[in-house]
Amino acid sequence: MNIGIPKEIKTREGRVAMTHVGVRTLVHHGHKVFVQRDAGIGSGIKDVAYELAGARIVQGAEALWTGSDMIVKVKEPIEQEYKFMREDLILFTYLHLAANEDLTRELLKSKITGIAYETIQTEDGSLPLLAPMSAVAGRLAIQTGCTCLEEIHGGKGILLSGVPGVHPGKVTILGAGISGINAAHIAAGVGAQVTILDINQKRLNYLEDIFHSRAVLLMANAGNVGLAAALNQGMRRAAERGFSWVLAFDQDSQPGPDFSRALFTTLQAHPEAGRVAVVGANISETIEGGREHRWLCPHPWLPGAFTKRSLRGHDLPSVTMAITSGSLFRLADFATVGPFAEEFFIDYVDTDYCLRCRAAGRLIAVSAAARLVHAFGARDRRRWCGLTFAPTNHSPRRHYYIARNRLVMIRRHGLKHVHWLLFDLATAGLLLVRVLAVEERKMTKLQAMIRGTIDGLRGRRGECPPGWFE
Repeated sequence: MNIGIPKEIKTREGRVAMTHVGVRTLVHHGHKVFVQRDAGIGSGIKDVAYELAGARIVQGAEALWTGSDMIVKVKEPIEQEYKFMREDLILFTYLHLAANEDLTRELLKSKITGIAYETIQTEDGSLPLLAPMSAVAGRLAIQTGCTCLEEIHGGKGILLSGVPGVHPGKVTILGAGISGINAAHIAAGVGAQVTILDINQKRLNYLEDIFHSRAVLLMANAGNVGLAAALNQGMRRAAERGFSWVLAFDQDSQPGPDFSRALFTTLQAHPEAGRVAVVGANISETIEGGREHRWLCPHPWLPGAFTKRSLRGHDLPSVTMAITSGSLFRLADFATVGPFAEEFFIDYVDTDYCLRCRAAGRLIAVSAAARLVHAFGARDRRRWCGLTFAPTNHSPRRHYYIARNRLVMIRRHGLKHVHWLLFDLATAGLLLVRVLAVEERKMTKLQAMIRGTIDGLRGRRGECPPGWFE
């Protein structure tokens, strides 16, 4: 077969489709190879190297295309090359037709046989000709990103590696495929803080063995599976990897200095450390002038009543519940008490878990030194009839979940934890007043509360259907 290797003419493309070593292999198997003059210059391969390998150097593109049975290229043909395509010619190159309608029509018109590198698969489904390009793209992404971070190129002047006394830059990689892994290797190699997200659990386990503590691995889901399901995924994965404790966070929280150390210090100092299932953080709200969180506890001498306690610089050895964000969970209790309630989707997920732990004789402690700034919704301060409110400004969908899941919680835990029941009913009343008094979209939120209450009575669970209350 006559095989032609043209010089790439696409802007800023300096690669060549075949090295002189590849040419030697084809010639050895009886093929004739034609190389356009200076085709390999951009890749550091001179014409003489191709000639020594057995190729014939051709002066122009037209002569090369006309005299070849198969053209081997790097990039897809551009407009100047369309005239060379013909019915009895095979074109072997990257085509990427999905984004190029004009080229697709020209290929059909000429009746050329086009074989795209990116579509060739082995028996195991892998793409051997696409993988090297993906590896190059991943590694080049970090190199390009470093350049873009320089102030002279409009960046923030961040050095990914950092220097002594300065934190390194942060790199987040979406997808742990070939490009993602190669990008992670380079980013971790220069000392950046690397976070990798992927939806494949086995892939993440493989990466954990490769990167160890040099990268943070996050399990992503194809859709919104709900808070409880996401927590259960993380807990089970940690258990499979042999961990004893899990520290949970959400996007609304900012931990203080030595946060995890403070949680474990509280645990170790606890008089009944073996019974502690959850260690919560010392929460301050993000709202301007936000007050320190007060913790729900059973009243010390009035059965069935509740009280709210402040830390005042001291740990609380036992409270009723802690929010998931910023809390330390013992995996042994997760195995015995059971997973987070996925049927809730969101809201009351942490409360339900903590109340089940308390019913099993476990304790929920709070650390004074583990400070966490947390946003409970989009709070602000508003005045109404001389009173000051700090509404959460939750969406109608969140109010649906709160109302629906509240009824489930009352059925499950109301009689076992009367003090919590009284507190929650009081909270529900205050929430209704805030919504009707100072929040926007009052009627839509009220409608969501009513619908949530009805669905709670009917036993509806899971995600609120898309489009409701929009």
